[in-house]
Amino acid sequence: YEHYRHDLPGPRMGQPQGHELCLQLLRLRTLVFGPLTHHAFCIFGAMILTLVALALAPVVVILFYIYFRDKYEKEPIGLLIKGFLLGAFTVVPVLFLGSFLKGFGIGMFGEIPAGYNAFIIASFNEELFKYLAVLLLIWRSPHFNEKFDGIVYAVFVSLGFAAVEN
Repeated sequence: YEHYRHDLPGPRMGQPQGHELCLQLLRLRTLVFGPLTHHAFCIFGAMILTLVALALAPVVVILFYIYFRDKYEKEPIGLLIKGFLLGAFTVVPVLFLGSFLKGFGIGMFGEIPAGYNAFIIASFNEELFKYLAVLLLIWRSPHFNEKFDGIVYAVFVSLGFAAVEN
């Protein structure tokens, strides 16, 4: 490991943690894989972070846009965060119900399986659980008192789902 250390780039201004992470990954790689290229681990980690940021960027932009469009009575941040997290959690039952429903489409032929996958497995399944999340968490809340509140809460739940799905 020590003979690779001189090849690593030095720490950038304000980013010593990333350099230390690369060193730790290099140590792990050296122990597990032997003399493979060590820069691949640093590049791979940076690529993963970039992809996560790109996947979450539209979600964050739309969340802020919708939140600031609510002009009259802002919704409580805690309830919005709960809605976002519950929307993210709905991915789990969607996966289970989706794999269960795929079993019913086995004997289909032609264009029917594509329609079944699009309208039953994907659309109905996902929208059902997002609707249940809004219904269970927000419907009876005293903060749900305007028409636009339904849009705000539904968007937060849907974007929680989209963030995990992306």
